[in-house]
Amino acid sequence: MKAALAGRHDDIRRLLASGETPNVTDRDGNTSLHYLVRGFHKLLDRAATSPGLLSGDRSVGTSEEFEEKIAGFNTCLNLLLSYGAMATPNERGDTAAEMASARLAQYTEDPYNSAAGTHRQWTQFVNSMSSARSEYSR
Repeated sequence: MKAALAGRHDDIRRLLASGETPNVTDRDGNTSLHYLVRGFHKLLDRAATSPGLLSGDRSVGTSEEFEEKIAGFNTCLNLLLSYGAMATPNERGDTAAEMASARLAQYTEDPYNSAAGTHRQWTQFVNSMSSARSEYSR
């Protein structure tokens, strides 16, 4: 779960290949997907202080490190899903998909953010997480 929180896809791949399950839960019912969303949110919090990064607006400048990390979280998500990660609710009743969607909704409530748009990798992450909910939570 620490590897998911940090978005370290090589570590996640190694753990999954050695037989770890992505659906193990902590004492609060959080899975690797919950931790991945939390790590993604931490990345977004750090990027929020740099105008233009969250919208992907290249005219204000960009950070290569941010681009690599945000893409890395998408890679981690796809890896976890390919190993059968399920979007199950934690003890509070929140799925990782709901956590990701709520954060995006909170961001777009601000008129400035809404006008600037949302970084395509962020949108891809939320959409992939949401499709995982509908595909895996039946």
